[in-house]
Amino acid sequence: MIGTEGTFAPFSYHDDNDNLVGYDVEVSEALAKELGVKVKFVEVKWDSLIAGLDSDKYDLVTNQVAITAERKNMIFQFHIHTLIQQLSLKKIIQKSLK
Repeated sequence: MIGTEGTFAPFSYHDDNDNLVGYDVEVSEALAKELGVKVKFVEVKWDSLIAGLDSDKYDLVTNQVAITAERKNMIFQFHIHTLIQQLSLKKIIQKSLK
């Protein structure tokens, strides 16, 4: 289960048919597919996101959570945009070396 707000376009928001969509949703669904698991999103208010993670309401948060000094030591925290850029760059470099 993944905690998110569902109110922050273009990352996670509701489309005209009230479906949860956006960049974070698509990346999470692609990762779940790769891992062979189903994903379920739990929408909560911003104030409750970290508390819900700490109380095991969900396994991770995808909601543009900035790294702060207070959150720095939380094991869930990494910057997915940096990760995606690194993976993409690695593929480009590997192709150019061939």
